[in-house]
Amino acid sequence: MRQRFVPGHYQRELHSKLRRLTQGSKTLEEYYQEMEVMLLRANVIEDREATMSRFLGGLNRELQDIVEMQNCVGLEAMLHKAVLAETELKRRTSTRFNTDQRRPTFSRDTKPFAKVGTKASGY
Repeated sequence: MRQRFVPGHYQRELHSKLRRLTQGSKTLEEYYQEMEVMLLRANVIEDREATMSRFLGGLNRELQDIVEMQNCVGLEAMLHKAVLAETELKRRTSTRFNTDQRRPTFSRDTKPFAKVGTKASGY
């Protein structure tokens, strides 16, 4: 049945896509789920460490650096650590962004030391 409806190159393409799979703009959960589905479709049976290495290698660089320093026993533990790291990175980014917005900005035409109701002296 499979030979009749599935093209011969299908399996090879699945393996190629799996090899090139990266997180990119996907959330961790989306990336993990896509990897799991591709592993099942390609019928890949590999060592636990190889799957963990595959997952880690596809993570975005900043997450990869954080998760590599953790001692993870299994893929689920690695996923959990990565989710925590992603949450922390998002929190840091939003805090940094909000801090930048609070700083006063002056254009070149603005004279910050001018008193209200008086003309500002030229500089």
